[in-house]
Amino acid sequence: MSEASLEVTTRYRSDLEEDKLRLQKVLEKAKTKLWEVEEKYLQSECCVRDLKTALDDKERGATASAQKLQDQLLASSETNTTIKQLEEHCNTLKLKTPNWKPLSSNKATGLKPCRKTCKSLPQFISAWKT
Repeated sequence: MSEASLEVTTRYRSDLEEDKLRLQKVLEKAKTKLWEVEEKYLQSECCVRDLKTALDDKERGATASAQKLQDQLLASSETNTTIKQLEEHCNTLKLKTPNWKPLSSNKATGLKPCRKTCKSLPQFISAWKT
């Protein structure tokens, strides 16, 4: 009976050793999987950080672009106002001096008509001021 008991104990010990090796393999696989998941998590955190930085940069760029557009819109509005004022002044000058012909209506080309008009401009300005 002691031989049978020894055989059972040996068999039991052998089964325990096999279970131990199998569980060690399972534990190693779990550790490897955990390491891979942690590595992916760290990479994901880096990607998220990079994306947030890129998003912040894009938002700053969009804000700057919006400000530039608002500034340009304001400048355009001011330019339109100035153009209207100049047109009104031109119309006033035309009414005060009916002989005035702007350069755009001159049919002659070249520098001579321009020079002639420029020379007569002070007379028209002084007439306009009175």
